[in-house]
Amino acid sequence: SHSSGMSTPCAAVSALTAVGFNDDGSSTRRTSKVAFKTTSGVTYYVQVAGKGTARGAVSLVFTHPAPANDVASGAFTVSPATNGSAKITSDNSFATTETDNRFSAAVTKTLWWKFTPTTTRNYWITTTGSAFDTTLAIYRGTSPTSLNLIASNDDFGGSTSSQIKVPLGANLLYYVQVGGKNGASGALQANLSIVGPTNDMIAAATALAATPGTLTGTNVNASLQANEILPSSAVEATAWWRFTATASKAVTVTTYGSSFDTTLAVMSAASGSTTLSLVGFNDNYTGTTSQLTFNTVSGRTYYIQVGGNGTARGTIKLAFPVGTPLYSAATTASLQ
Repeated sequence: SHSSGMSTPCAAVSALTAVGFNDDGSSTRRTSKVAFKTTSGVTYYVQVAGKGTARGAVSLVFTHPAPANDVASGAFTVSPATNGSAKITSDNSFATTETDNRFSAAVTKTLWWKFTPTTTRNYWITTTGSAFDTTLAIYRGTSPTSLNLIASNDDFGGSTSSQIKVPLGANLLYYVQVGGKNGASGALQANLSIVGPTNDMIAAATALAATPGTLTGTNVNASLQANEILPSSAVEATAWWRFTATASKAVTVTTYGSSFDTTLAVMSAASGSTTLSLVGFNDNYTGTTSQLTFNTVSGRTYYIQVGGNGTARGTIKLAFPVGTPLYSAATTASLQ
């Protein structure tokens, strides 16, 4: 029968297609249970009947299994495109709330993904496009049971979407957790992209050519990586170059012609060491231009760090003296 109070019109029974049936599906052999896969937008009709002459009160319970990536151990693998970008679409409506690996008590209904960057770069991860108030966190670890929180965010820029900008290392495994704030749920979108210059990280420092001259770069969207040497608290948004000296001579480097207030530092490691130490630093040698003269040791690799003074960002002009080449392209950039 059909109650006239229902808002959805009944379909003719003859027009319905059976999806599933069960009798005595539980251990008590008195109740029934049907598991089936739904299709979005399709209306389903549930028929409950008494077996034989059985009559009484009916209790109808609907449940939905949690997604496979409801926990970190079930995290789905994301394979970014060659440019480092990826787009994830999902829904956290049936996700649960974990008791660990959360950065805030407000985080609920979490889903997990994992990925391994192929290059050491600065990454943006956002939930822009999601239909609910999201939370976002990224963890580092070799297994789901030993994760360390790297960064987290809720309500970036006053919006209900979340955003993280963080440097990530090549060939390291990271876990991304997207949740709903205080039980929020719905259609979910997560976006992954690489930002900043290619030489944003010291491990990806640009090797200088053998011929002196002026190189062009940028520190727009550049970052500071973990444990980066900062000769001054004003240094932000750094980019890196490297060279190996072919002779022990005095070398002058400048940022003359750059479009912003630069800082300039040179670093190197003693023979047999992988720990960088500061060779020299300058800020505002002439106006907002930086200039540094230092003595090289033949065969030693030097790292040049150009940053912005405070919030300064723009085009970098890295100038070298014209004349006999004082350096050759470095062959490695293993220093961290």
